[in-house]
Amino acid sequence: MANGNVQPISSAVKETSVPFSFIKVPFYVRETSNDQRVQYLKGLVEAGVSLSPIHITKSGILLDGRHRIKLYRLLGWQDVPVLFIDDIDENDEAAMIAYAYRANTGGALPPTAADQEHTLGLLIDKKKTVEE
Repeated sequence: MANGNVQPISSAVKETSVPFSFIKVPFYVRETSNDQRVQYLKGLVEAGVSLSPIHITKSGILLDGRHRIKLYRLLGWQDVPVLFIDDIDENDEAAMIAYAYRANTGGALPPTAADQEHTLGLLIDKKKTVEE
């Protein structure tokens, strides 16, 4: 794809648009967002390039698309193009974090060492919660 975003990892997807208010962000697999990436995406959109939809669960939990979300807010969009990932267990936060991380590993902005450490910390925290 022109924007470097990976294709869906899941086989059960449905593309549509949703309002920002539907999207929930309980975690990020990146330690911080990259404003240069947002500006790069802005340039693509202004040049007429369609970006791939963000990935969310059935109830709106963001799995992939943090920079695109920031971009759409910056541009004043009311609705966000999304792919519903239907076959992920929304009660399994570790599975959602793993999905989000995998979605970022093959893209144009690979996770940094800090992002990897952050994601591992999230997964370790979820494992501790399950064991307690």
